[in-house]
Formats: sequence, C-alpha cells, structure tokens
Amino acid sequence: MQMTNGDKEPLTVMYASATGTIQRLADQLVADLCAREANVSIINMKTLAKPYSIPRGTIVYMTCTFFAGEHPPASKEFIAWLQTLNPSLQPFRDIKFAVFGIGSKNYTTFCAASRETDKHIESFGGTRILDAVHLDRDEFKSDDSTYIQWKKDLFKVLGLPEKPVISTDKVIVTKNTSLPDKWICNAYPLGYKRGTMSKIKMLSDGKVDGVVRLYEITSPCMKYEAGGHCAILPRNRLEDIKALLAKRYIWLDPECKVPAEASDIVVVEQAKWVRSVVNAILPFGRPIYVLDLLSQYLDFSTVIDFNSFKALVPYITDGAQYRQALHMLDDPALFRSVFLDTKLNMIDVFTKFSSFKVPMHALIECMPAMAHRMYSIASAPSYIGENRLQLIISDVDFECETLNKTIEKRPGLSTGYLSRLQEGNEVFFQTFSSPVKCGDEFRGVPSITVGLGTGLAPCRSRLQHRLAFRLEQLKQAGSGAIQPLDPYMTFIGLRRESDLKELIDELKDFVRKGIATIFVAFSREEKEREWFEITPDGADGQALMDTDKTAFCAEYKCHVTNLMGEYANKIRSFVTSKDTCVITYCGKAGKVPHEIEGVILQSLVDSGMAEEDARARWEKLRADQNLVFEAW
Repeated sequence: MQMTNGDKEPLTVMYASATGTIQRLADQLVADLCAREANVSIINMKTLAKPYSIPRGTIVYMTCTFFAGEHPPASKEFIAWLQTLNPSLQPFRDIKFAVFGIGSKNYTTFCAASRETDKHIESFGGTRILDAVHLDRDEFKSDDSTYIQWKKDLFKVLGLPEKPVISTDKVIVTKNTSLPDKWICNAYPLGYKRGTMSKIKMLSDGKVDGVVRLYEITSPCMKYEAGGHCAILPRNRLEDIKALLAKRYIWLDPECKVPAEASDIVVVEQAKWVRSVVNAILPFGRPIYVLDLLSQYLDFSTVIDFNSFKALVPYITDGAQYRQALHMLDDPALFRSVFLDTKLNMIDVFTKFSSFKVPMHALIECMPAMAHRMYSIASAPSYIGENRLQLIISDVDFECETLNKTIEKRPGLSTGYLSRLQEGNEVFFQTFSSPVKCGDEFRGVPSITVGLGTGLAPCRSRLQHRLAFRLEQLKQAGSGAIQPLDPYMTFIGLRRESDLKELIDELKDFVRKGIATIFVAFSREEKEREWFEITPDGADGQALMDTDKTAFCAEYKCHVTNLMGEYANKIRSFVTSKDTCVITYCGKAGKVPHEIEGVILQSLVDSGMAEEDARARWEKLRADQNLVFEAW
C-alpha cells in the first residue's frame, strides 16, 4: 500500500530571517521537499506564539546571524526561552534535526546564531542527521554549490528522491479580464504597515561627504520602541520596469504568446501542492497591476546573484547568448568577473542577454524577492508622539562598470528609493525591537553609547526617551522631588560639524536639560575645542538632582576612539561605579568595535586593575548581554 503524505514522518522547516535571504531559501527548500512528496510544513519564527511547542519528527532549522553575533529578532524570544530550560528536560528528545546558517565572515562572530542553535538542539536531546552548514553570504552570491550539495544530502538522509516527482511550478499567473480598466488595486505587502512620508528634511548637502536626510513616517497603526529598528520595503525604479516590459522580456503566459503590459491586472496564485509561501509578502489571490507587482515585489536593482541567474538561463532564446550563459554557469569565476565584481544588477542581465522571454510565473519563482532594509530609529514615541517615527539616513552610492565598460555611479536600492520619495507618498514599513533597550531609566545602571556617523540615530532616540521621562517628572512632581535618571554618557563620531549642524544643536540642548553628557569628535575639521558644563542650578531652569551634572565636549581633528581615550577616567568611573554597566556601539563595522573594547580595557588597567581582571569584567558584561554592538 502506498503511503500518503499524512502517513509519512512529519518534517518542519523553521526559519528566522532578518533581510529576507533565509526566508527565500526556506521557501525554496519547502517547495523542493513538497515536489518530492515529503510531509513538510514551515514555521516562520517571527509568528511562533507562546507557549512554545517543539514540532515532532524532523526539524530543519535555518537562520541568519543578526549584527554582531545576535540571533535575528524573529527568533530572539524563542532562543531566550530555550536558554531558560533545564537541559535534563531534553525538550528535543526523539527529534532529528539539521541546521543551516548564513552570516558574514567580516565579523568574528561569523554564523554565531546557527552554530549556537546547532549546539543547543543537540544538548537538549536532538539527534543530528546532517552536519550543520554555515555559509558566507557574499560567497553564496557567486557560488551556491555548497548549498546545493547540502540540499542533496538532506534529501538523501530523509530518504527522498534526488529529482522532483511532480511539477515544480510554484505559482500560477492569470490575467484578470473581469475588472474595469480603471480598477483600483489596493493590494499591499503582507506583514507591512502602510505609512505616509510626512517629512523629508536634508540635514547635509553632500558637497563633501554625502547627503544625509531626516525622514518622518506617520501612521495611525504605528507601534515602536525607542532604540528599535525600522524596516523599509523599497521599490525598483518605475522607469527600469517599464523599459523591461516595453522590450517584451516578460510574458503573461507559460508559452510566451501574451506580452505583459504595465497596466495589465493579474492574479497570482499558489499551485495547490505548495505548502510554503513562495514570496511571503506577495498578496496571493488579489488583483494587482503588473507594474506594481514587478516594481514592489521582485528585486531587479541589487547586484545579481548566481542562483537567480542560473534559474533564468533556460529562458534565453538566442543560441549564441544561451551558450555564453551556460559558459558562465560552468565557470563561477567568470560569472563573478562579469557581474559581481562590476556590481551589475538584474536589469543589466536582461540588457546583456537581450533574447530573454520569461513567463511571469517563472520570473516570480526565480527572482529574489524584494527585501526590506533595516535602519535604526532616531526618535522616541514618548517624545514626538506614537504615530510618528523618524529616521536619519545617509545616501549610499556605489560605482559599477557598465556593459559599455564605463564607470557609472548608482544609488543604493533603498536610499535611492527614499531619495525619490516626496512628502505625502506612501511607504511600507515594519518595526522591530532592538537589543538597545530604552525602558526604565531609573535602575541606577550607568550607560555608555558610542555612535559613528548615522549611528547617532539610536543615540538620539535614547536621548529623546530620557527627555520625555524628565518632562513627565517635572509635570508630576515638585522641585526637589525628582528621581535622578541613570547616568548616561554618549560619544559620537562625525566628519564635519557643518554637515549636521541642526543635530549638533539638538545634542547641546539635551545636555542643557541635564539628560546626558555628550562628547562629539569631528575627524575632518580643525577648530578650538568646545566645552561647557551644566549644573543642576543652570539646566534651563529645570529642577534637577545633584547627580544630573552634565557636560558637552566637541573635539576637532579627532576620531571618536581617540576622544574616548582622552576621557578614559570618566569611562572607568561608569564601568566600575556599579556591579554592571551597559555599553552600546552603533555604526559601521571594521576596526572601531575592537578599538572601543581596547580603550575601555586600557582605562581599567590604567586605574590599577589587573589585565586579567579587566578582561573578566568585560566578559561579564558580554555574558550579562550588556555589550550591544550593532555594526553594519
């Protein structure tokens, strides 16, 4: 008697994604498993609700690593819950498992999340059926052979056929002819809030170091935390998508007899056998314009990846171009030199292989889904209002070598999209909590925050949050009855004062209100040091406690870690005055996080602490999760 899917051992793919890469790979894996008639289901860790329950049977756990060694927000609560369990309970007893992870070798904590999860599941009684795979995201873009082999090994150990046994078409696209031409298609990305770009303000003109803007999003359904993150879902340039359609590269039907038009209304549906969401943000079954579908949901604008290219090659119709593409598939180094090293995107691929005729359903299956870009929030809802959220974002441009061998400067997908927006335009976004917690400011725990460049955004969010606390105190209490805020010191590294003059004035105002001591290092301007102190009697007439003495320092021709070294005694007093201290860094990766660690350790040693004791104190901060380094 032949077994049905329901008779087979259950298999669950659990995934935790931050930018969408792991989500796409999990969707692909589940689709491949379904095509081999596995009894598979999928769980997005973001939607896993308490009380947590471990699926029975076999688990494939897929995760990225968030920032510097963190689990992504989607799985953070689940992992924290797991860590509270007694290993003797063996919650994964009788469960078989495999782990897949993606990270960046630019970090010393490469794939820390997947490595930690692999160890956790085994220590809790799970039986590993396949060695964990930890891939570098940049290497994966040009060579997916390790991932492909891992999938083959997984199919084999699960007793599944190497080849699919049923059709692998995952979506069905049909033209909707029953709606009037002027029908308003109100579909929007699943899981995202719709907001209005209510304010766009240029903070820096970009004459030297690039344009920096303040963006404000307004939404009645807004909910976010100070110090959190906002994910913006960008769009491709409409002009690029219209050009692809005009050149007849994209067709509505599988036989490529009906060309897709920008104004066509289509309905995208999943094939009945598919148990995953092919694109978790795509509103299946709802009418949508082709132009909206292609510009909002598929990523044509970022650098092409090897997997998408390989999936589209069969749709090249010219023999010579097809052979050239096959040659690139056989030689990943050639693919890298033509596309990755030159930073060309999918639009360029269609231009180079101009005989493409791709059915819409295949394009949706092959193309990477549009992924959101994460930004640190620069405001506090308690200060500016719960329905408003602010971001401070620097435009990103990069140089690429075009197909004509000329050098062209192109904007980043997300910052280019944001720079094209006008006030009043709609924007789709999500909000996430962050390891940088801005909650109770009266625990008596000192905090040191370091922000580099636009890394000042979460610093500003925390400062606004503290100011809101102070204003509420003043509103409810009389003079002398105000509880002091936790000691807070911020170091900010910028290039030029003139770039962000308005924000610098804001920082000074926070100091005058007794909210924090702030040090700013300007690396590219030479000028006399600026310094002022605020005592409780001089803080804008506010009633403050003696502990609220604050100071502002602006140092010129100086890097932020050098400025920290100059004030090592203040840092030392923060780190040693209590049992613990919270230290946060927000900014670019590279050597700065290591320099911050070095400055703080040296400050402890200089105070007479033995080097091993200083290191032990640092590691205790890490173990207590009081070291938060958000580097990108």
